[in-house]
Amino acid sequence: MVDYKFPVTVYFSDTDCGGIVYHGSYINFAEHARSEMFSQFFSLDTLLKDKISFVVKKLEVSYELPAHLGEHLEVVTTINSVKRFSTVYHQRVMRGETLLTDILVKVACINPETGHIQAIPEFVKASFKKFEEEN
Repeated sequence: MVDYKFPVTVYFSDTDCGGIVYHGSYINFAEHARSEMFSQFFSLDTLLKDKISFVVKKLEVSYELPAHLGEHLEVVTTINSVKRFSTVYHQRVMRGETLLTDILVKVACINPETGHIQAIPEFVKASFKKFEEEN
């Protein structure tokens, strides 16, 4: 599998009064990385026009070490699997070679108008496959 790398800088809003990153901020970092990765595949407007949306179904987080105010981090995202209705991503928040947070995210495909689950369209699956081939 191919890794997508997304740089993150820790700001005041990401931390507590001691300059340590809030546990929820890591989830935001991961969400931003997945959103940016998606924008490499297709326009988010195209997805909405075609009534395609993705929602988090399951999230597993392991906090290993803290990050601090002003640090430059990287979120490394790997697509673990693409199934009929969902995809699974492995995301790691890193400080250099040091793992800070390990995240496993299962994302389901839904129709944003009805909220009902739907199959992931073939053009979405093909975009994931093309990304892997090019990288």
